[in-house]
Amino acid sequence: MKYTGSAIIRVDGAEIPSDGKGSLTPGGMAREVATDGTKTLGYTENYEPPVLKCKVRHGADLSITALQNLTDATVMFETDTGKVFTLRGAFTTNALELSEGQVDLEMSALSCDEE
Repeated sequence: MKYTGSAIIRVDGAEIPSDGKGSLTPGGMAREVATDGTKTLGYTENYEPPVLKCKVRHGADLSITALQNLTDATVMFETDTGKVFTLRGAFTTNALELSEGQVDLEMSALSCDEE
């Protein structure tokens, strides 16, 4: 069986030059243990948004400003095992900094679907 080792990231259909080692948290309900101090009573739930993080390699054809201003995008996280995650209504969440030829990009979205 093959396991995921890398991913291609596409923003509105165009592949961005990432290092192939991005991370994705699809979001959903996060659970926290509820106790009375002596035993577990159950749990509480809190919604966590989808988050995508990757390192983008900077080249002459990459606009850092366009990436930073990105809103309402469709982002695909395509793994080398064939799994595809689609982030809809995606937007950049961090201020981008070019350092040593790359940019740390963080995004969130309205939803993340596994296909």
